[in-house]
Amino acid sequence: MSAAGQTLPIVFVPGASSDDTVWDAQKNYFAQKTNAQTVNLTKYDSIADMTSHVLNTVTGDFILCGTSMGGYVAFDVLKKAQDRVKKVIFCNTSARADTPEKTAQRMAEVVMGEKAYLANRIDDEHYKVFLSNKSFQNKELIAELRAVSKRVGYDCLDRKSTRLNSSH
Repeated sequence: MSAAGQTLPIVFVPGASSDDTVWDAQKNYFAQKTNAQTVNLTKYDSIADMTSHVLNTVTGDFILCGTSMGGYVAFDVLKKAQDRVKKVIFCNTSARADTPEKTAQRMAEVVMGEKAYLANRIDDEHYKVFLSNKSFQNKELIAELRAVSKRVGYDCLDRKSTRLNSSH
């Protein structure tokens, strides 16, 4: 609860190859009790721009939840507005910049191009690294993630990977 007795809003931040819809289930659940919002970062190519968008999405104090690249954005939000973030949740992310191996892996996917990007996402195995064993058995969830990948598209992965790697 905030000082005024109100439940703090929560902002969900997606990863690089996702849009705000990946958080719909969580947003809908928490929206029953508080202001729950998702942010769509697909049009932003820098952590600074993504952070600004998050901070402009909600006024006052809030709870922040980020996954993957959204976790990197959450760290930047904390640097710039630590006094506003009352709780933070990091999901499937790291406190450190990508290793050279991880960067090379992502850039290899970019170099392979759009056709390979789409082919990888047709294969259910692509999603295994992101999901628990139980969730990996949920074919409806995998279909939803595949739809997000198609909607967000290769161009978004290419822009973010190229831009973020050149800024490190």
